[in-house]
Amino acid sequence: IFLISSIKSISSGKAMEYRELVPEVLPIEEKIDAPEHLYANFDRIIVPKLIDTSSDGHADTIQIGKTLISLEEWHKGQFNSLGQRIQRDDTQKVESNDELISLFNIHTYKGSTLGFVTGVTLSVLSLGSYRLARRKVVQPGYFGVYVSSGRYYLVPPGIHFLSSTSSSWRKEIAIDDEHNRRRQIGDKTILQVPENHIAGGFRIGKQEEESQDQEFVLFSQGRHVLPESKYYQIEVKSLSEQLVRCGPVTILYVKEGSIGGAFLKKQGIYEIFYPGPPYLLHDQNYEDISLVSRDADIFVLGPYQFVSVKDGFVAGCYRKSDGQYQILPSGHSYQLHSKDFQRVEMVERTTQFKLGPFFFITVRSNWVAGAYRKRDGKFVVLPPGNTYKLNEEEWREPLQVKRNTHCVTLGPLTFLTCQSGTLNGAYKVSDGAFVEFENEEKEYILHEKEYHGLVTIPKYTANLQKFGVFNVITVRDGHVGLFEREGIIEIKDPGFYKVPASVKVLEPIPVKVFQEINENLGFRSKDGIDMSVSFTLTWNAADANLVARFSGSFQDLRKFIIRRAQDGLLRLCKGYKRGDLLPTEQDILQLSDDSIDIADKQEITKRASEATRQLYASLESTAKSLLENISTTSKLGVEIKTIQIDGFLLRDQGILNDLNQITKSQLATRAEKIQGELAVARAEVEKLTRAKQAEADAQVRIQEAETHANVRKLETMADVEAKVAAAKAETEIKVQNATADARASAESQRICLEIETQKKIQEAKAEAESIALISEANYNKRMKENEAASHLPPQELQLELARLQVEMLERIGKSAWQYPDIYTGFLKSFSDKLRIGSMTASEVLVKAAGRVDKLDLDEHLTNPTSSSS
Repeated sequence: IFLISSIKSISSGKAMEYRELVPEVLPIEEKIDAPEHLYANFDRIIVPKLIDTSSDGHADTIQIGKTLISLEEWHKGQFNSLGQRIQRDDTQKVESNDELISLFNIHTYKGSTLGFVTGVTLSVLSLGSYRLARRKVVQPGYFGVYVSSGRYYLVPPGIHFLSSTSSSWRKEIAIDDEHNRRRQIGDKTILQVPENHIAGGFRIGKQEEESQDQEFVLFSQGRHVLPESKYYQIEVKSLSEQLVRCGPVTILYVKEGSIGGAFLKKQGIYEIFYPGPPYLLHDQNYEDISLVSRDADIFVLGPYQFVSVKDGFVAGCYRKSDGQYQILPSGHSYQLHSKDFQRVEMVERTTQFKLGPFFFITVRSNWVAGAYRKRDGKFVVLPPGNTYKLNEEEWREPLQVKRNTHCVTLGPLTFLTCQSGTLNGAYKVSDGAFVEFENEEKEYILHEKEYHGLVTIPKYTANLQKFGVFNVITVRDGHVGLFEREGIIEIKDPGFYKVPASVKVLEPIPVKVFQEINENLGFRSKDGIDMSVSFTLTWNAADANLVARFSGSFQDLRKFIIRRAQDGLLRLCKGYKRGDLLPTEQDILQLSDDSIDIADKQEITKRASEATRQLYASLESTAKSLLENISTTSKLGVEIKTIQIDGFLLRDQGILNDLNQITKSQLATRAEKIQGELAVARAEVEKLTRAKQAEADAQVRIQEAETHANVRKLETMADVEAKVAAAKAETEIKVQNATADARASAESQRICLEIETQKKIQEAKAEAESIALISEANYNKRMKENEAASHLPPQELQLELARLQVEMLERIGKSAWQYPDIYTGFLKSFSDKLRIGSMTASEVLVKAAGRVDKLDLDEHLTNPTSSSS
């Protein structure tokens, strides 16, 4: 482990060297083992053992730890009494109902003799009626109960009589009562102790040599008859819970996964109970009996803290005897007494954590770490690959960072590697000199006592950067650099520049070509029409020296050029009318008539388009000249490449609507004329059509009648022939029937089949002739209709064609005003290919628009600026 005490720098551009490497021993975390007496013995299980104390070859005693229990006592409940004296009393136990009745009916004094004599006398005098009145039937499963001179007696099921006048019957009781284990009847208690139950009570008086007065005794499983003069506070409890109290005795069941404990009163120590047979604990020997589950990592049992340290965790606590911190490593469970240790803390083991007074840090590969030592304030580097334990009394909290960049700072140290494409440098504290670090194969470790103001910047960027005492900029291709050195402007070619801070770096000037698109610039034409123009300005910076001397930035110059181009072009456009800047097809239709043929129409359109292009070129050239004059006189240093007009648009919707209405009215007038001619022709056509239709209908009806008559005739003939054949067959059958029934039957079937066949043939012929007649009638009907349609007058066809022309011209007119250039180009290319009926689109347009004098139209096309909108 090494601490870099100082760093020696060489001149700018050379690698740095270490002056000295001083070895520094650091407290590396060692393998920690806790004392064995702190380990918790959770694997311990109490197992009873059979032993032979009499040496007769037969086991007679159970040994549980240091406690010996006789087999007789063990079989009464298999309890671990831990050597305590807890007496069992079975002197009042009974084995049968008769024994229970006999024991219950024992009393210390006799009954009344006078009552008995009186009862017998009354029975004799009443001839047995008195005795019969004292009769009672006790049902099976019950004991009968009666009282005689204050004494309670039980009788078994059956018929019983009471003779004494001092005796009387009481309510019957069940032999076994599951809901009431302890029943008080008179001065006796009938106690039922079933399986998995325990019962006990305090004894009155010394009944045996080993017994004591007022001691608590346990009653075994079975039934007991307990007099009040011998026992009191009798209880019976179920053993379904892990901790059960019966009087002063606690029955504790410690299962696996649990642990119990209690204080020994006479010794003042805490005893831990492990899984095994149930414990019998008397209050005179134990107190604060408790039972806990071991499902938590840290739990408390009496004065003990139990902690299970899993993998990935570590625990610890302070020792009270010497104040040292005891670390408890993972992989064990510990039991810590509160008189020896303070409260336990447990933390997850990560790459860096704090436990008690210690800092734990694991330095991984590709990480750097270190900590300040409190004694001398020195920062110590912790090499990777180890885990360190640092006491907070000697060390400050350690630091660590990931080496995921070329420049990482850790405390007072900076770890620097020169990344390709970057500039790195720092100021020396000793003399203030700026030192550059350029060796990409070496790592520089800089201490804040020797270097400050570390600068790391990307080397190649178009923005001006401060690099220590230098200004750094990269002039991109398509630009020229501007540097001002002592008031003199220098022009630099594209490339990387690192100049002293005294040289002022100005914004680079782009020398590439700019295309400025200007859309929908509004203006009013010479005739007051609201219009807009769109154009594209192409220019570039030609003289960088002149551009640099412009009073403003390059963006200010760019805005100035655009604004001057817009002003010049709009001023020129305002000197022309709408018809000059945006001629449309409607202008040509108003100045033409029907006498102009299609070829002349196309020539007129071509000449109008050429005049418009020449006007656009004149405006573009004039606007460019104006802008070049401004650049020359103002010494802007820019070159104007082109000014190209993209198009004009009408912004006054009212004019568009008016011209559309004019077009619609002209087309409507022509349509009314055609409809009048069509009405006359349609009347003649309808008259002729009705006549031809009537003639065709009559012919069809005649043909249908003849067809139906022929069909009926054929059907009748087929029926007659069928009847004749059937009669012949019947006669022949009768003749042949007398000779042979079988032959007659076969012949009859043959004849019937022949009759059916002939009938179907005749029906098929009749149906075929009917179909042929109907088809001929339909053919004649269609021929008559076609003949009538051939006399249709041409006026009706012209009317339909005129209607389609009106609808087409209405839509074309609207489109022409909204998109004149697009429509003009389309019509010029396809007017001779589009047809409506027998006419081309050009013929339809010329015919619908009317004709004007050709000389006037030529004059308009020769001088388009002389016409008004």
